[in-house]
Amino acid sequence: MPLPVLKIQPTMDFTQIGGIAGTSNLSVSRPNTPDGWFIFGDYTQPGLQSPLSPGYLVQVSDDDPNSPALAEPVGWTLITITSPPDIQTLSGFWAPIAPQNYVACGHVFATTNFGEKPVIPTLRCLNANLAKSYAPASLLYNDQGNPPRYACWSIAPLGTFFAWPLSGVTPPALAFVPTQPIMS
Repeated sequence: MPLPVLKIQPTMDFTQIGGIAGTSNLSVSRPNTPDGWFIFGDYTQPGLQSPLSPGYLVQVSDDDPNSPALAEPVGWTLITITSPPDIQTLSGFWAPIAPQNYVACGHVFATTNFGEKPVIPTLRCLNANLAKSYAPASLLYNDQGNPPRYACWSIAPLGTFFAWPLSGVTPPALAFVPTQPIMS
């Protein structure tokens, strides 16, 4: 059976889902997904304005039912809380946990009820056979706390990001992107 075909296309259609204001600012937006389309993660950029660059949507054709190109995450890991949690909710950066033989290609920002995990039905992980490693392009944000708690790095080819705590933990040197070309 031939490899599945990933159609990855840019979009400027977003919903702003969060922002962090302080000595430096960060906005977080999620691409809006038409039926049959998915995302790999949220879009972030310095500042509090609307997105200046595209996010990306993904759709699959000629998929292999025995080894699908995309899979829902099997869970979530809270990377960091971005604001003091109140009794009922917390806001933070979350990493999807990919199923075996899949990789996550981005992180998300979510506000959840305390003790709950995000529900993002359009987020997908990528089959590892269709992925390649990628060195994150640039540091987008450092919370500049004392000591700093977390930072966000760009996964530029997908318009996504990953967040990582800075408390003595070295961030991964690589992220993942599809091996197939990305439309611009």
